[in-house]
Amino acid sequence: MKIFKTFFLSILISCCNAQTSHTVSAFDFGYSPDTLYINSGDTVHTSIVGYHSFTSIDSLDWVNNTANYNGNFWIGFGASTGDTFFVLNTPGTYHYICQPHAAMGMKGLIYVDAAQSIPPHLNPSNFAIINLGENLFSLTYNSASSVEFYSVSGQRIALKYLAPRSESAVINLPLRPGTYIAVFRTEKRMLMSKKLIVQ
Repeated sequence: MKIFKTFFLSILISCCNAQTSHTVSAFDFGYSPDTLYINSGDTVHTSIVGYHSFTSIDSLDWVNNTANYNGNFWIGFGASTGDTFFVLNTPGTYHYICQPHAAMGMKGLIYVDAAQSIPPHLNPSNFAIINLGENLFSLTYNSASSVEFYSVSGQRIALKYLAPRSESAVINLPLRPGTYIAVFRTEKRMLMSKKLIVQ
């Protein structure tokens, strides 16, 4: 009996030590971080500001910015409970969006026990925007045909078309100091959004 108690206690301790907590925050029209790699049983805490949600949807809805809750988790705006965290026990890829701001590209990914790599056209590291000064911006993109710029209030400021077979460009765009969201798109769908601060 003593051996069984010791064995059970050691398993309980190892299970508790193996679990980790992660935090995702909502800001303006984005999440930080917008991509998580976690293990089964890890807890995801959310820090939602204002009218944002953390709503699980299917992959096709995620690509098309359609706010169709799929039953996995829903935190924040419009949710039926006041929970601010959840635990994912099943391996796989979880797609989430902010329901009120899905059309602006406010979304993210959670990979649980992920062995697969992110598709290049959805990998956040394949998209970047850098302010070079003098109204010039360096863009890095993958499979995008255009980039739109939005103010934090959701107003579209500008639209720039991108060379179809290129993965980088420098554009001239007079933006006043402030915070913007750059949304990379193909002709049919949104690919990625990036926060841009102009000083």
